[in-house]
Amino acid sequence: ENPSASSEDDLLIVADSYSNCMERFLAVHYRTTYVLDPRHMEESIDAFLTDHPDVKDVLVLMTSGDLAAEVTRKAFVVDEVS
Repeated sequence: ENPSASSEDDLLIVADSYSNCMERFLAVHYRTTYVLDPRHMEESIDAFLTDHPDVKDVLVLMTSGDLAAEVTRKAFVVDEVS
């Protein structure tokens, strides 16, 4: 949470542990910043965004190996709507 941010927008960073050093630089510009690591998630990114409609920007910041991993691809699968 950043109550002094000049923006009312929220940011979602989809990342592995290598993003830790960048998160504070990005978070300063957003009211709320969420960081999700697909390797440690139960829900899809689509489901997370549905539950957090104030997220305006999504940044994917991962090493190529983690980005190409099966667990990451599964996290980006869009949930079907009945």
